[in-house]
Amino acid sequence: MQLTYDQAAKNNNTTVVSACGYDSIPAELGFLYTKQQLQLRNAIPSQIEMISSVKGGKSGIVVNYGTYSTLVHGIANVNSLRELRKNANRTNRTVPRVGPPMKRIPNGKWDNRVKAYVIPSFLTDHSVIKLSQQLDIEHRTEVPPAQIAAYLAFPRYRYLLMFYIGSTLINFLAKYSWGRSLILKYPRLFSFGFFSHDGPTLEQIQQTSFYHMFYARGISKSRIHGDEDPESSKHNIDSKTPLIDRSNEQKSTSNLQPDVEIVTKVTGPEPGYSATSIIVVQCAYTLLREKTIIPKGVLTPAVSFGKTSLFQNILERGIKFQVLEGYFSI
Repeated sequence: MQLTYDQAAKNNNTTVVSACGYDSIPAELGFLYTKQQLQLRNAIPSQIEMISSVKGGKSGIVVNYGTYSTLVHGIANVNSLRELRKNANRTNRTVPRVGPPMKRIPNGKWDNRVKAYVIPSFLTDHSVIKLSQQLDIEHRTEVPPAQIAAYLAFPRYRYLLMFYIGSTLINFLAKYSWGRSLILKYPRLFSFGFFSHDGPTLEQIQQTSFYHMFYARGISKSRIHGDEDPESSKHNIDSKTPLIDRSNEQKSTSNLQPDVEIVTKVTGPEPGYSATSIIVVQCAYTLLREKTIIPKGVLTPAVSFGKTSLFQNILERGIKFQVLEGYFSI
């Protein structure tokens, strides 16, 4: 969409926004919110780890077949997707690295911060965030870049083991037409009951929630400019606070170790039916009411809504953004 229709959308003074549901909106806005909180602490964003999970109740978690079908076909077309992303990484979209390279969490490692085993995320939110940072440069939004690493959390080892077995089978079978037919016909079998044609019950929806944890590091502006500004700002979200950095501070930070750490958290209700319904409606409402301040083209949520009231709109409807202190050490 972005490669094919972006210029046509600009020519027609039109905005097309993709990925306006779960999990891209909470991930994108959470990433922006975390950058904002670092800036409010007079720091340049450098490294942000995002750890995501869905929590269920006694009745368990079940996801609708539509999500499963999308996943299977996405795996089947992974090579085409890689080629598209390669073409999208144009030279004028190179995102500068701020600070030293991030250290990655080993696959399947226990993380005390979230009390769970974590694996690198295979979801699209990481790619959407990367595209947003490229578009920030193209549209000159002045939102500062940051390194991003995304992970999924499994609170019990048996869940992690089930994921490894199921994902190995699905990844192999999805490459072949007969294999896709088989795994699409029996979603409950190949996902250990996680996906089904029936979807979740009302009780399961009411008991399910999600969270995104953001563990962020930044570099103090005083270390770059040689001055101090000890005044700290409020931690609560403010939809009127611009998520921008009007200087080129990141150009001199490549060898500086981060010295500011914060933890933020985004939480909300059941992702597929509750949270996505809230988010999609509020995205459409915001696009209609505030279209004069939204850039034109085929855009990601962060580039489209970063300067709008979408933060506050979804905050008032159950998608919470907060800063947590003292939870950083592994």
